Amino acid sequence: TLDSNNSVTNQGAITIDDANSVAGILAHGGNTGAITNSGTISVTDSTVSTTPPYTSGLWRFGIRVDGTTPFNGSISQTAGSISVIGNNSAAIDVDAGLGAGGTITIASGSSLSITGANSYGILTNGAVSGGISVSGGITALGTGAFGIGLNQSVGTQLYIDSTVSATGFNSTTRPTTTAGFQALTAADLGLGGSGVYVGGSVGQGVYVDTAGKIESFGSAPAMLIGPSSGSAVVGLSPSGGAGLLIYGAVEGNGVYDNFNSVGLEIGVQGGSVTVNGGVSVIGGIVSANAYAHNATAVILSPGASVPSFLNTGSITATVLAGQGANADVGGDATAIVDAAGTLTSLQNNNNITATTVSGKAVAIDLSANTAGVTVSQEPSGSATVPKIVGDILFGSGDATLQLDAGTISGDVAFGTGNNSFEISNGATMVGGLTNAGNSLALNVSDGRLELTNTGSVNLSSRAIGKTGEIDFAIDGQAGQASSFYVVGATVVSTGGKIGLDFTSKLTQADTFTLIQNATPSELTSPPVAIGDVPYFYNASVTTDSASGTVSVAIHPRTAAESGITVGSSTFNQIFAAFDRDPSIAAAFNGAFNQPAFAHLYEQMLPDYAGGLFEILAEGTDALARAQQTSALAYTGSHDGAWLEQI
Repeated sequence: TLDSNNSVTNQGAITIDDANSVAGILAHGGNTGAITNSGTISVTDSTVSTTPPYTSGLWRFGIRVDGTTPFNGSISQTAGSISVIGNNSAAIDVDAGLGAGGTITIASGSSLSITGANSYGILTNGAVSGGISVSGGITALGTGAFGIGLNQSVGTQLYIDSTVSATGFNSTTRPTTTAGFQALTAADLGLGGSGVYVGGSVGQGVYVDTAGKIESFGSAPAMLIGPSSGSAVVGLSPSGGAGLLIYGAVEGNGVYDNFNSVGLEIGVQGGSVTVNGGVSVIGGIVSANAYAHNATAVILSPGASVPSFLNTGSITATVLAGQGANADVGGDATAIVDAAGTLTSLQNNNNITATTVSGKAVAIDLSANTAGVTVSQEPSGSATVPKIVGDILFGSGDATLQLDAGTISGDVAFGTGNNSFEISNGATMVGGLTNAGNSLALNVSDGRLELTNTGSVNLSSRAIGKTGEIDFAIDGQAGQASSFYVVGATVVSTGGKIGLDFTSKLTQADTFTLIQNATPSELTSPPVAIGDVPYFYNASVTTDSASGTVSVAIHPRTAAESGITVGSSTFNQIFAAFDRDPSIAAAFNGAFNQPAFAHLYEQMLPDYAGGLFEILAEGTDALARAQQTSALAYTGSHDGAWLEQI
């Protein structure tokens, strides 16, 4: 016990068994000194249980600072370990706070472990006037157990460069057999706390370095930032222009069926938190993985104020099917959701992905935004091609989507604000496009917009650059197409292309209006080039300046128009049947020129053994052959047919 102005150093072993309300090292607040441990501190039960409940012990601590006034000094774990088994316990507990620049340091190679309900690896109920640096591992096991719980402020920086893990599960390994799942009990599936909880202000930000890995197994966020009452501020890190810097990993893992997972959550109900400079994921990972339930990698909850988000790493939310009765059950996957509506800038230079076996897959949800936001995808500066996989949802605020590199694979839904969407530098978007208002300026200056939804979209202006292409969706069976109603100017530069994407087969000639200008004189278009059109179809484009429309006439090709000589007698039968297998349909819809089409068509003919239409009858073989020599692989390009304007 340190009850005077002095220091305590442990280089040996401190062991306490079967006692409650005890500490390996106890320091009273109001004194000045230092606490250093390079040995071992063990406060446990003499007989250790490996199944929950793990202990009946209470109020056990490795190192504790108590009292009502701060201890003026630091706590340093320079080597060795602290192991505590107890409920309402902690490996390191700072109740009174640390004054006079006091710090907490867990050095590399050392470790803290805590087992018990409502317990902590590190717990602070008093302010730490200096910083907290964690380079040694921390593990927390038990219902409501946290790796690090900071209920009060940290004067400088919270730095993490090791694994900090928390779970209430008895095992964090998912069973691989039915028997393994059936053997699970409710006690095995306790709900743990977060790997790291920051409930107070942090003067110089939170920094997760490259070796840092914050993880939770269960439904608690791996990292949770924000007080449950009052307000807190996370200041700028001296290492970069953000309050939260993630070079390492923050990972939420549901592990078992019906447990949602969250990677990073900022904002707690009842309180408010401001993260100055926002969040920067610099080559790091933020992820959430769930089975038969929802997964959210990043959530900015009400009460959070986060102005910007930069990602040069990987942000992923993944939902997989469950086991047994949950074999067909998924959930919603969301990579980033700003429920607080405070983001004004979100930039991606690498990977933002949401995937699910069933349910919604949303990459970026900004539907709560009312003040305006800009989302941009920029070149990575390396060989990495940036991508966004999943839907993008905007709110009523003015929204700008700038796609300057890579791909977007998912739907984009604009709200009622003054919106703009530009594709440049050869970037590509494949998905549906909707606009709840009338103001959306669309400019495909250099790249491709491949629409997958039909119906009309209201635009305030539209432009296609000389190296731009918009592919409109055609639902042949329903006789519908995607289209634009433009109240402002429509400009198509020489070389700009219009392509067609078929969501279902067109069996007879039809004409679709793709662009309708409210004011015909605002339609400016030279002869329009048809871009990518599946070669099963012939298409011609018509621009009518008097009515302000651009339309396309389409009809299925005949064998003669297709240039088919070998097997031409079966052409109609093959056309009638090619869409029965989704993979074969996709292959034909990706054959945009005659050589690619002919190469694929030949695979549909009876083989030399005479098995008539075997490729259709045997779907597995059809899929393999079509994919191995797909039209894209054969041609190596997206060459289209150039058609003169009528």
